[in-house]
Formats: sequence, structure tokens, C-alpha cells
Amino acid sequence: MSDRIHLIKGSGVDLERFAFSVETVKEKVRLVLPSRMLFDKGVIEFIEAAKKIKVRVFNKSEFILVGDCDTINLAGIKENELKEMLDPPYIQWIGFQQNILQIFQNANVIVLPSYREGLPKSLIEAAAVGRPIITTDTQGCRECVIENYNGFLVPVKDTEILSQRMETLINNSDMRKKMGKNSRLLAEKEFSIEKVIEAHLSIYDAIIHNS
Repeated sequence: MSDRIHLIKGSGVDLERFAFSVETVKEKVRLVLPSRMLFDKGVIEFIEAAKKIKVRVFNKSEFILVGDCDTINLAGIKENELKEMLDPPYIQWIGFQQNILQIFQNANVIVLPSYREGLPKSLIEAAAVGRPIITTDTQGCRECVIENYNGFLVPVKDTEILSQRMETLINNSDMRKKMGKNSRLLAEKEFSIEKVIEAHLSIYDAIIHNS
């Protein structure tokens, strides 16, 4: 039975549209969490980790939450509750953004401390653009990061280690650039839409020939 099971990593990413871009730091290093505002996406942990290091990085970093509040989902964070947790301009929520590519291009680090995922589209797109990633060492997320290669994997709900990894990348531009290049290489190797289509066709071909 095991020889009939095939794992394909997500739906792929358009590497031409999500082209590699060199990071730029305008005034502050920008760390972005791109997701719906749900508890199990690690939104609270992102905010708490940012607050832990505020005294040391306030003048050189900013933390941006990008995505809608989901009022239907039971794990959704209410808008008024989310706003009470923010600390603008240090920690901001900018809501849903149509042009996610531009969000990634303007970011320096992508963070997704999710409790669980399938294969996050946001992370493979961020990898394609060439951004270092901090995410949790859990199913789905860990497929997007090789530890110390293109980012960091942290334990679920561990705001202490999350804050440490954030601070490391805020303070180390050379590491961000190296990890960003490696993210692109990983995307080209694992996540291109062409490779995903090829994998599907290969499976169909094998089924046809074995039937």
C-alpha cells in the first residue's frame, strides 16, 4: 500500500511572478506575519515575542501583521481585542492586502508561528521572493525551512525562543541575505509550480501504465 502513496509539496509557486529580490532596509528591519488573524496562526505569540525584545530593538525594527480578522472561525481574534494588543508603530496591523507580492518584497523577515498547517502558501511564496523565514517546527511549516539554512524552526507557542530568533535576524543583515538566497534556492528545488505539475503528471502516467 505504501508504494501507492505520493507526497506532493503543495500547489507550487510561480517563480517568475514571485521573483527573487534583494532585501532592502529603509528605516527599520521589517518582520511580517502574513495570515488571517487566528489564535492558531501564532498571532498572539508573534506579538508577545516582539514585546519581549522591544527595549533592545525598538529603534531598528517593526512588526507587521497582514491579514483579515476572521469573525466566522472559532479561532478568530476579534478586531477590538487585536487592536488592544498592538503597540504602534512598533507592532502594527494593516489588515488584508491585495498585493501580497509587494508585502514580501518590502519585508525583511517572514514569521509564521502557526500551531499547525498543511503547506503554507505564504511561506513558499516568501521563500521564492528570497526572504528568511521563522516558523514553527510542526507539520507543514517545517517543510518550508531547513534550520539555519533559510531560516529558523521554533517550538510551537515558545515565545522565548521565537523572540531570540527574531532578534538574531534583526541584528544580522549578512545572515538575512544569506538565508534569503537559500530560501530562493529551496523554492526553485522544491516548490516551483512546474515541478508540482510534473509530479502530478508522473503519478497519473504511472497509474495508467499499471492499470
